[in-house]
Amino acid sequence: MTSYRAISFAALFLFIGCAITSAATGVAAGTWTGTIAAEKAKPMGVRFEIEEKDGKLIGRTYFQDQGTAEYAIEGTISGTLDGTNATWVSESDLKVKGKFESNKFTGTLEFPPDEGHPAVTQTLTLTR
Repeated sequence: MTSYRAISFAALFLFIGCAITSAATGVAAGTWTGTIAAEKAKPMGVRFEIEEKDGKLIGRTYFQDQGTAEYAIEGTISGTLDGTNATWVSESDLKVKGKFESNKFTGTLEFPPDEGHPAVTQTLTLTR
């Protein structure tokens, strides 16, 4: 009988530990990677490292160098999360808006106007 209790307690602690880890991770927290269309034929990789707390998002944006395939930091981000809907802006005014669904994010990424060219909006799909 003692062994069944020990197994039951172990299972309970494992379940509680998994629930706490899942809650701490949050809907948006993590490293999100995807590609965006570029003017060149080769798509450009983008990565967001996001921390989430009380509906606020902070983190960093990275773009993939098309020559070396290494990710270089673009800047920091800040934004908001309302349920699964999120918006964030980078320090260079790059704007992201969309929705988290499990380990997938779909939305848009808007590049700010540059040297007389209008803002450009791209479809964005990321995975965690």
